[in-house]
Amino acid sequence: MGLEKVSAIIEGNPNYNLVLGERLNRPEYKVIRGENGRVSSDRALIFIQKRLRRASVEVFDIKGNDRKSEIIAYGVSENNRKEFKFISGLLSRNGFESKLLNIRDLDSFAMPFWFSANKLLKAEVNESLQAFILSRDDVSVGLLHQVVNYSVSFFSALETLRRLKSKLFVAANDHSPGAVAFFVVAKLLGLPTLYSQHAEVTKRFPKNDFDFSIFRNSASKIIYSELSRGRLNSSICLPRTDNTILPDEVILRRDELRRAGTNVVVIYPSGIVALESLSALIEKLKGNDLVGKISIKPHPGMRNIDSVSCLGVEIVNAIPDFPHVAICGNSSVAIELLSKGCLVFQYYELDGIKNDYYGFQSEGLTYKISLEECGRKFWCEVDCPSFIPNLANYLPELKSSDNLLESSREKLFFYQLMQMSNCSGISCADALKEYQLFRGIFFLKESFLYSHNIKWLEEYNDYWTVSTLNTYFDDRIAELSEAYRIVNVKRCWSVLHFWLISKKIEWTGYFPHINLLSELLQFALDHNKCEKTKIWLEKKIFDLIMRYGDVDILDQFLAKASSFSIRRASINRKVAYLRFITKKSAQSSALADFFNPDDDSSLSSLERLKLEVQADWGRETPQNYKQIESRYLKALPELSVEYEKYVIKVFDQFGDRARYIDVAKDNSQADNFLSLIKENLIKGRGFSFIRLSDGEGYIFREFSDFFKKEDAKNRERHWWGQHIPDAISTGLVSSGISAVKQADILGVPTIYRFLRDSENSKKTLVGTIQGRGLLSVLAGVKKIDNGKTLYTDDKTNLAIFNQLEVVRQLGRLANKVVIVSSGDPEVLKRKIGGDIECIVVNIPTHHKTINNEKYIRSELALPYVYQEISLTLKRVVCKGDLVLVGAGVAGKSFVNIAKRSSAVGLDMGSAMDEFLEAGIHSLY
Repeated sequence: MGLEKVSAIIEGNPNYNLVLGERLNRPEYKVIRGENGRVSSDRALIFIQKRLRRASVEVFDIKGNDRKSEIIAYGVSENNRKEFKFISGLLSRNGFESKLLNIRDLDSFAMPFWFSANKLLKAEVNESLQAFILSRDDVSVGLLHQVVNYSVSFFSALETLRRLKSKLFVAANDHSPGAVAFFVVAKLLGLPTLYSQHAEVTKRFPKNDFDFSIFRNSASKIIYSELSRGRLNSSICLPRTDNTILPDEVILRRDELRRAGTNVVVIYPSGIVALESLSALIEKLKGNDLVGKISIKPHPGMRNIDSVSCLGVEIVNAIPDFPHVAICGNSSVAIELLSKGCLVFQYYELDGIKNDYYGFQSEGLTYKISLEECGRKFWCEVDCPSFIPNLANYLPELKSSDNLLESSREKLFFYQLMQMSNCSGISCADALKEYQLFRGIFFLKESFLYSHNIKWLEEYNDYWTVSTLNTYFDDRIAELSEAYRIVNVKRCWSVLHFWLISKKIEWTGYFPHINLLSELLQFALDHNKCEKTKIWLEKKIFDLIMRYGDVDILDQFLAKASSFSIRRASINRKVAYLRFITKKSAQSSALADFFNPDDDSSLSSLERLKLEVQADWGRETPQNYKQIESRYLKALPELSVEYEKYVIKVFDQFGDRARYIDVAKDNSQADNFLSLIKENLIKGRGFSFIRLSDGEGYIFREFSDFFKKEDAKNRERHWWGQHIPDAISTGLVSSGISAVKQADILGVPTIYRFLRDSENSKKTLVGTIQGRGLLSVLAGVKKIDNGKTLYTDDKTNLAIFNQLEVVRQLGRLANKVVIVSSGDPEVLKRKIGGDIECIVVNIPTHHKTINNEKYIRSELALPYVYQEISLTLKRVVCKGDLVLVGAGVAGKSFVNIAKRSSAVGLDMGSAMDEFLEAGIHSLY
């Protein structure tokens, strides 16, 4: 079975020997070749048996917990590893915690080939090899080479897998000797098998006989179905990203390229490249005045890269993000390029592979090009009416009914996979019901919802889209950031687009030009399909105006809005409105027409308290946090038991050490706080101020039951765009707790935060992830309080340190200023001032700011490098320094390092973002 699978791709490609290249030029192959370059079956069999007698088998050493790995895989190449990472992500997001173990990552030892086989197995191997080889008159040297490799790999797999107690085998390659060997042995041992397709396929590939398969697209599924004579096992087509690609966006980008006077051209050779043809192509393009920059993106498996580097053009390591004209040989990269809106041409002379090997040209996705055509404006001459439907067959990310329906089966697919494999994980018993509901609403409209017309369904789709995307956002699905990055912000043509743009602005700090803000406003005002959607759109445009608008656009919106009004808005939006008009000095005109809290008798006691405290509105503003607490509990008596137990009792323990809670309102407290910092700077004493807000519930989750496991995972996705290993998380938590224990002043959740998060409908403090985080912090601090620590409000950073002059004054008292931040170092140094010595230690940025130009990007998330940063700080920070830290949870340990180095460490938090004017401040 394995031999036939390996041979399918070799014998189906007459140029396969070119793939193996120099490996076939060994002396032993030259001796047995016939005049036709092939090897007779008799000679081949003798050669194989001799090679195997002296071969060694690589046995992978599986020890300890690895033997208990439920899911194992075998893959060597980077593409294989990408698929394994993809599978791991799918398992995680579908509720299964089993880790995927790649056998290739284990240590190994050598075993003589025949020593690993008993007599019966030797006989069976001989019989199989004879039957396979002698069924052919002769074989290619490439097939002979791979038969030997496969035979050795088979015994490697047998000796390795028999030691395991795994439940599922994963493969990402269905024709390479090693991958096939491990697959067939897994089947021999009774393991269910899962295949994740890593590249495009052709009808020359072996049949698909995996138990489960995740295909790249429906075109591949059709091909595999034909190869398997229609007998495919359970399979699904899933995109490798969660980004929805809009057809209109692809068409727009391609049209822009077609109309362009000049274009960037990037050449994508396959793994087998004809250097002479490549050189001729480059020279022809260089002679075309309409071609701008020319680059080459080599194939990962290209062996003669040095020869390519001598051709006088730039070599790029990754596909450029912007749409461009691409020239490929026979390469599956064409699909990825098409997804980016590129125009893709195929110059078949770049390799020796059969023309249109993958069938992209016949499907109208790519266009054949000759050397002569490369001398003119060839990109404006192409078109294909069926381009989008055909591309959807190859690109599951492309928004289409079929693709959406297919992807909606994901939870059901994984439920069936893991049920058959008996792997541990959550129950998805309702997966089929959810899929049927989804299919009914979106694909069987008239029969499933027969009492409603199509127009209503279209209106429902809009609001469902908003609700679903909001769920993804609340779950902090990391891949949304890629959608924010690629969304076209030049215009808004759908509710989906509006959502993406608004989240890009709100979440990543993207600064919208006034034209974009006006277009979003007009879209919201014009929408009249669905009232729920209309309400959401107008609320969202109000939020955007509060962030980036002016009085004129606010007046325009409030005058024309049909669903939104300040009087009916939530109390948090009322607070934002009052802050806005106060900041813009527009009280006289705006208040009278739209909202004046003094004339609003419908305001509840809680709402009036919020306006007084948060918007500084009214004459009866409470003077300290205890007065605010008293009014808060009277306004929300149903919260009094929880609040007194989990908040007031904690502050009772602090006693008079909670002396800086009101720094935002009490100037004397702020002055005393700053005096304490200055004194320690001048005397060169170690000192640390650490903030603990709702996110820091992550640090204290072992001290109470408030912060759930999923809350912690949610925060990881929120901060770093991924779940981090338990070992790293444990280290972060441990260093964080240590830093908190040694802090001189802690900023903790106080009534100011609980009030901010409360509305009239609030019935419990633990109903949200933020509330659970706040109580987790207080429970943890209560238990580790040493009786000496002083306490302030967790937003003290914004009350004091967001004022640049205050920070500069402190900096002038210090030996030097050290900033720990992911912000642009030049901007930060400029903000501190040229008269102050300043060192910036850059760290990987927050997941939400990875696409914000004000921040430095990094391949690794902060948890993976925080220890290296700690070492850097220990070398850089000296006695008497001022260390300003903006690094989230991991930053607590950096502040502690400053104290231990006899410096002053201040946890700046989002005050650092305000220095950068990054646009990611919290609105409410």
